[in-house]
Amino acid sequence: MEVPDYQSLMRPILELLLEHGEMTMKDVREELAHRLGITDEQLATRIPSGYTTVWTSRVLWSKTYLSKAGALDNPRRGTIRPNERTRELVARSGPINNRTLMQYPEFQAWVTKSTRVGEDKAEVGTPELTSEIGAADVTPHERLDAAYSELRRDVLDTLLERVKQLHPTDFEKLVLELLQRLGYAGTRGSKNHLGRTGDGGVDGMINEDRLGLDRVYIQAKRRTTDTVGAPEIQGFVGSLVGQRADRGVFITTSTFSAPAVEYVRSIAHRVVLIDGAQLSELMWETNLGLSEQRTYPIKAIDTDYFESSLD
Repeated sequence: MEVPDYQSLMRPILELLLEHGEMTMKDVREELAHRLGITDEQLATRIPSGYTTVWTSRVLWSKTYLSKAGALDNPRRGTIRPNERTRELVARSGPINNRTLMQYPEFQAWVTKSTRVGEDKAEVGTPELTSEIGAADVTPHERLDAAYSELRRDVLDTLLERVKQLHPTDFEKLVLELLQRLGYAGTRGSKNHLGRTGDGGVDGMINEDRLGLDRVYIQAKRRTTDTVGAPEIQGFVGSLVGQRADRGVFITTSTFSAPAVEYVRSIAHRVVLIDGAQLSELMWETNLGLSEQRTYPIKAIDTDYFESSLD
């Protein structure tokens, strides 16, 4: 059983309130989880942003929507209790969801205010608005996380395609800059681009200290489709031996074959393999080739502020 969406929790929450009367949200979450058979693993699962758990998010948003419809009261922070509308809704058959709540003017007004953009005047209770709010099976936090994940995936895919179009020399330089942004070379180290004809299978080298006692060698393969196999990794390791080095990073825009990955696991040399997907993730992490366009601050009530005495 999956964690119920927040609309599916509306009726159980109201029924729980009618049974127990006033309850803290902590007790509501715990009692509901017990009644619905929510597992410990599900209780610990967090939404993609890590802001909170899926279970807590859905219970709280269910409570928020019910509150906006006047279906329960909030006598004090973190506490809810039933009212006459609670009893009215529970007495009805069928599910309680956003479509059900749209019958109440205060909920219509809140939805309209929440969905209005700029000067657009969404008519209260229009079929389009009712359909939009009725189809929302996930919480606003989850919708935001999903939209962010979709945008991120699109940027990562496009980023990798752009990298694949680079000239091999430019790709080698990009790889060196990426490793430096990841902290290699530090403040006293240095990086050197070595890629050229007859480079011996080494495209770059990073000195992690001023004297060059700690070196990492790099091989960069810009490819569109071909998989990097074990023979190429073996050749790179042979180059490391020729350089009297024991550490290397092999980066490609494609993927590595299973034998290549297994070979790296079996050798004494410390060789890290970075494929195209990992490369784009690391570029995202270090902001290499990217620029931030827009920031949306997500704010929450500072309960400590309101609980303290205001002088």
